[in-house]
Amino acid sequence: MAAACRAFSLSPFVVLYKHVFSRPAGIVGGLVGLLGYWSSQQDVARGGQPLYYYAFLLIPVYEFLPRLGTVATALIASTRKLWRSQSGQPFARPEIRRDIRRNV
Repeated sequence: MAAACRAFSLSPFVVLYKHVFSRPAGIVGGLVGLLGYWSSQQDVARGGQPLYYYAFLLIPVYEFLPRLGTVATALIASTRKLWRSQSGQPFARPEIRRDIRRNV
């Protein structure tokens, strides 16, 4: 399954950088160019905005679905106490041992 996913995700890269199968060296040149561009952009620091710009402006506008999922997950986990559950059974109630005798 992982190999099929990898092949599916890399197929546009291979097709486009090989100039539709006419230039095989384009794959290596494309990969080197991609990594070179990524490396050169690390020092640019686009925007230079403070943290609150991203936290209070960009996340609510552009990332509202992941934010909604995070809030919903946190609410479900806190109300159902999922951190106390056993592995593989997140919604099962923990068993209470009734065979413990009290020291009287």
